[in-house]
Amino acid sequence: MTLETNRAYAEKFAKDHLVECVTELLKWQDTGVLADGKVRELQALCHWSGQASLRVAQTFVERAAYEKIFDDAFNSPEIQARRKEFLEEFYSEDNIGGHT
Repeated sequence: MTLETNRAYAEKFAKDHLVECVTELLKWQDTGVLADGKVRELQALCHWSGQASLRVAQTFVERAAYEKIFDDAFNSPEIQARRKEFLEEFYSEDNIGGHT
């Protein structure tokens, strides 16, 4: 497999197992022990990064979590309503494209 393929697979794995991975990382922070589980599986998938494989795996999980938070927040009804209101005001006849 190419590096690009390996990275894509690791990214998908992190997204598919996000809850388990985040739970394991939080327990690791609390206890100092990272048990065998999905993060360790992801670490094995990141073998191409050598000794940094655990840190790389953690980064994939963090990014997947950030993307999930962003997607959930951006797609919330409240945010969508604010966006619609802003765009309607921005493109109103009195304020064409921000120019009054």
